[in-house]
Amino acid sequence: MDKELFRKALSKSILAIYTLGDTVLQKLQSIFKEIKLPFSYYDILTFYRCTECNHILIKVGSKFLNLPANIKSKHPVILYCIFCNKRYWKGTHWKKIKEILSHLVYDS
Repeated sequence: MDKELFRKALSKSILAIYTLGDTVLQKLQSIFKEIKLPFSYYDILTFYRCTECNHILIKVGSKFLNLPANIKSKHPVILYCIFCNKRYWKGTHWKKIKEILSHLVYDS
């Protein structure tokens, strides 16, 4: 959404998308429309990559990780990045993300 950064990227032959819209939902719609990616791929692309290093996450039993007891009891399966040691579970933020994605409409 930064026009100057977008122009700089293009001038250096870096693939870039200038996002349109005022809300997160509108920006996501413009990105997915631009790259022509079906919305059915959201779960695969969004939720199973590490936000730190972008490597693919693996599913691990929470009992094998050093986590607080309340997390282990609520989330028997944790998504884990073997490259940077980051751990993910389906907390309240997960529901919020799913809610936003459920409102996306693909108008190709």
